[in-house]
Amino acid sequence: MLRVIAGEFKGRRLSAPKTDFCRPTLDRVKESIFNVLGEDVLDRSALDLFCGTGSLGIEALSRGSSDCMFMDSSKQAIALAKKNISELGLDSRAYFILSDVFRFDWSSSPKSFGLVFADPPYDKRVGTMLVEMILKNNVITSKGLLIFERSRQEKVETGFLQLLKTLRFGQTEVDFYLRPE
Repeated sequence: MLRVIAGEFKGRRLSAPKTDFCRPTLDRVKESIFNVLGEDVLDRSALDLFCGTGSLGIEALSRGSSDCMFMDSSKQAIALAKKNISELGLDSRAYFILSDVFRFDWSSSPKSFGLVFADPPYDKRVGTMLVEMILKNNVITSKGLLIFERSRQEKVETGFLQLLKTLRFGQTEVDFYLRPE
């Protein structure tokens, strides 16, 4: 069962995929991510890359993020994220982009984000390329946070981002990076 862990929508169920087109972040991983973030979620604009069900962005909204942009290259994923947002009545605080993260014209994005969640398919190993794209296009604000979920086997070059913490869950690792001023 996929659910919202805490905040305004605590305990509310989210629709999960009926097929394996995406891999939702496990509740225990999501809970740990947001325990580390604490109040750093409040009033920040969030970006949920490779959003799948929208679970991470929805958790951020539930805990006080001002708004969230959800992006995925899968029509199924965007439809599922929209459904979850709509069922929670969060339509006014969410917007959706159906696009490959690496092909999107970031100059058309209305802003940079204080929180960026990235949970790409583990087999793609796109971490270093993703960080380069985020920095090159100023996707993340100064003092913004990047939360990157990856396979333990993937090593990521992070440019000038500062690694704050890494959480480990079996073969999954979650890195927390800060973009310095």
